[in-house]
Amino acid sequence: MTILGSLVARAAAPASRALTGAHDVGILGRLFVVALSGWLAAHPHFAPLDARLMVLLHVVAGNAALLATPFTKIAHCVLARFAPLVFELGWHFPAATGRHVAVVLRKENEPV
Repeated sequence: MTILGSLVARAAAPASRALTGAHDVGILGRLFVVALSGWLAAHPHFAPLDARLMVLLHVVAGNAALLATPFTKIAHCVLARFAPLVFELGWHFPAATGRHVAVVLRKENEPV
């Protein structure tokens, strides 16, 4: 229901509609397939396919959604936390790089 609500909210609000692309709708569609196949796997009497096939569809759809996660906007919520760490590691790798840059910039006595 949340996925459908998100789709309706994106379609109803002009500001949200302007930010929503086909990729975003595709991600919500993939998540809807995961949820629907999981529900059908849990309720095999409603499923159009064999219960084992529904479980397989659910697992494959879930794995596809997990594989697509790093390429979505939601990945920024997690990856943004690591940006300062990556910057610090890059600045101090190799170990003397920061000191060499400070010498070149004639700022040896200032913190890098």
